Amino acid sequence: DKRHGITYRQETKLRLVSSGLIMAHLTGFSAISAGGALQQSPWFRANPLTSVLVVPLAIAFLVALGKITECLRKHKTMQDGDKDWQETLWDEQVKEGENDVVSLAGSFLLVQ
Repeated sequence: DKRHGITYRQETKLRLVSSGLIMAHLTGFSAISAGGALQQSPWFRANPLTSVLVVPLAIAFLVALGKITECLRKHKTMQDGDKDWQETLWDEQVKEGENDVVSLAGSFLLVQ
């Protein structure tokens, strides 16, 4: 089934990639805001070394959340005993989005 020269799979991937990218950036900016607020709290802003501690804390928190959501995705995708192409694509895009979030937040918090 082709509409406008693209297949259903191509259209599905395009929609998933574009919406995933937007959500990853929204989440990344939220993580930047939360980490920035933490860096500006009295204890962390006392000196540059304590301010930099927010970076590994934020990264560890985001990675832990990623592992939790990975377990949830695995549980959801294996409910029927098989992981189809749509579930595989979804899983890949979420992992890429999680990497974007960690990269955005970690790099910004490091240079702030």
